[in-house]
Amino acid sequence: MGFFALNYFGTRITYGEFFKTVNRIARSLKALGVKKGEIVSICMPNTPEAVETFYAINKIGAVADMIHPLSAPNEIKHYLQESKSKVLFLYDVNYDKYKDVLKSTDVEITILASVAESMPRNLSVAYHLMNVLKIKRPSADDYSYMEWPDFLAMARLYKRPI
Repeated sequence: MGFFALNYFGTRITYGEFFKTVNRIARSLKALGVKKGEIVSICMPNTPEAVETFYAINKIGAVADMIHPLSAPNEIKHYLQESKSKVLFLYDVNYDKYKDVLKSTDVEITILASVAESMPRNLSVAYHLMNVLKIKRPSADDYSYMEWPDFLAMARLYKRPI
């Protein structure tokens, strides 16, 4: 039995896999234009994606601003206005709840991630079936939002070493 960096609903992530994903997220952040010292907000529950994003933000010298995902919309607005974050990682179920307050902040791009991203397939399917009516998505022409897989795909655009 080996050591794992994370164990999420039975999905075990090795340290090698963890650091590989951290580097991929770091490259995606750089491709988005995130610079050293900038604040990036994470409003997600404790998922592998949230933990890996936290480490990636720190890896590139940016500052991770952690916001509790059950915060009220006016609290989210206040936190984002205070931090002046331009990039927000958001739990997808909260998109509809927070979309209007984001318009009065400096947030330019919101990356939507599901808690089901790293779940085993059977749990992921069950989660989506249980939440199909709760999860609202932005319209296709709303370029201020990006889905997690699309964000990860941006890593290939950043060729320099991290």
